[in-house]
Amino acid sequence: MSVTSMRSLLTYTTDMKVTSRRSLFTHTRDMNVTSMRSLFTHTIDTNVTNRRSLFTHTTDMNVTSRISIFTHTTVMNVTSRRSLLTHATDMNVTSRISLSTHTTVMSVTSMSSLFTHSSDMSVTCRRSLFTQTTDMSVISMISLFTHTTYLNLTSGRSLFTHTTGMNVTNRRFLCTQYRYECDQWKIFIYIKEI
Repeated sequence: MSVTSMRSLLTYTTDMKVTSRRSLFTHTRDMNVTSMRSLFTHTIDTNVTNRRSLFTHTTDMNVTSRISIFTHTTVMNVTSRRSLLTHATDMNVTSRISLSTHTTVMSVTSMSSLFTHSSDMSVTCRRSLFTQTTDMSVISMISLFTHTTYLNLTSGRSLFTHTTGMNVTNRRFLCTQYRYECDQWKIFIYIKEI
């Protein structure tokens, strides 16, 4: 997926509950399908100039499962994913364990604000969010979950456990730090030299 901008991919998309690629268009309403697990599964070499409004204003998209929304999506070359889930409200997901599982070759310039300001994200377990995500060439992941509000985590110790093939500048090591501020949990990811 060679995309110029995915800033508003899921922006302002409310109540998404879909699984068919047939009606993947803007302003498509009343898409009541069963699952969105394979929405981008095996979607290869989708060259799009602008995907800003891909799901914008798409209403009444009821999705049962978003576990594999990006599963097996290969070759995702994105300039900026800062606002991928920014302001995406009412995302009630039972499990986001495999959100980026098996997503290969994610060449991203900045993922610092991937989940920035994503509100009401009630997650049961996020320990394998990037499990088995290979070939993640990232310049900066310092603030990956910074300022992510309402993160209800059962266990956060294994956030990046078993993450293989993470190519970070200067062989750096990602560490997580959890802090409770202003009646909410905030996750701070900092870089420590090995």
